[in-house]
Amino acid sequence: MKHRFLSILLVIVVLLGFLPLGAGAAPDLGLPGLAGIYRDYFMIGGCFGADKIAGERGQLFFHHYNAMTAENAMKPASLYNAGRELDFSAIDGLLAGVAGYGNTLHGHTLVWHEQTPAWMTQNKDGSPLAREEAQRNMAAHIGAVAGHFAGQVYSWDVLNEAMEDLIVDRSDWRVALRKTAWYNAFANGGPGEGGDGHIDFAFRQARAADPGAILYYNDYGLDKPRKARAVATMAAELNGAWLAEGNARPLIEGIGMQGHYSLSTSAADVEKSIQLFAELGVRVSISELDINAKPGGPDEMLKQAVKYAELFVVFMRHSDVVERVSFWGLDDGTSWLNLPQFGGPGAEPLLFDAGLNAKQAYYAAADPEGFLQAHGAAPPRQTWLGCLLRPFRFLYENDDLYGGDIFKYSRAAAVWLAKGLASSNKYARCGYSLLYYLLWPGARAVHWARGILGK
Repeated sequence: MKHRFLSILLVIVVLLGFLPLGAGAAPDLGLPGLAGIYRDYFMIGGCFGADKIAGERGQLFFHHYNAMTAENAMKPASLYNAGRELDFSAIDGLLAGVAGYGNTLHGHTLVWHEQTPAWMTQNKDGSPLAREEAQRNMAAHIGAVAGHFAGQVYSWDVLNEAMEDLIVDRSDWRVALRKTAWYNAFANGGPGEGGDGHIDFAFRQARAADPGAILYYNDYGLDKPRKARAVATMAAELNGAWLAEGNARPLIEGIGMQGHYSLSTSAADVEKSIQLFAELGVRVSISELDINAKPGGPDEMLKQAVKYAELFVVFMRHSDVVERVSFWGLDDGTSWLNLPQFGGPGAEPLLFDAGLNAKQAYYAAADPEGFLQAHGAAPPRQTWLGCLLRPFRFLYENDDLYGGDIFKYSRAAAVWLAKGLASSNKYARCGYSLLYYLLWPGARAVHWARGILGK
């Protein structure tokens, strides 16, 4: 009897798990829509899928968002059937169902190293395809997909997440690239044909397939100075070569700063990156915004709201460059951060809770300056450790002002460090990090001494 009771309970739990969170909730459509609030600044968008635009969620979605990005339905793996043929029926059905709302559609994404069929870049044994075959696959994919949506899509994420997390040399963007399946296939060519060639190739194919669309490079962690500088260097070089050929528009016309932030994210760092990209003459979109937070204390949601307010103050200040701010979801109940593989459940990263109720974060985003005045954004408390590390952080982020990277004279050391910090063993990563910070001041001092002595 006990086992039967547990089985029935398990069935109930499983069934409840399939019910949409917040089912039966009545969203407050009387609150000012964010798209209307920011009409004169930038578009407000959100990612959509069948779970995010059905029923009452759909009402809330279109009340607040005037731009939309498919969360998964336009990624390569979602578009091919088992016979390696493109099938647009699912995404076309979704778009047909929301056509009356007139939202601006942003395409996401043409080229990515994840959620892409392996046959596009690899042989059956997992080895990289020859460069020529990979080029044919990429050209066929971009041509067919961008061509299918031409006239519907306002902008495209042509390439997604091509940069490493750990950037050792931000002045050489090729060194900073991930060695993805696309990279390895393009590197499997003739002499002088490097894996970095897949980036320029992808953007040129996208420009040919949909001349009217605005072409974006999209990545996370672009509030980090080194990664932002590597991306900026890449865009500047590729755009320079493209414009030198007599083309009127830049090849890479926008940078998508994903904006998967946390309570420790610095709004000042986000602003510095926006300014950096603005200097290139390109647009910026905050393309996948959320602030990861789990209620761990009475002030956790207030801290999240304050962070949203700080960020929106920055976005408004640079609205001449920022053309879109898109949340990666609508409510906490359907956020990707609540999937087990991303640390969930329990995450509450968005403006509305699982019951579709507006959180403090909504009010912070709707009136950021007023929210900060009302709730008092107190300056961060300085600890003795923070004060001790501040000069090291400054030099680390501005090492181009002080003589280049600490491993400038040792490429082997740079590779060693990169592999160490990419280790799957958390203890190894901690060890490498500790060793880095122990050795870094000494390496910098030696580098300065060499510069002074002219050696």
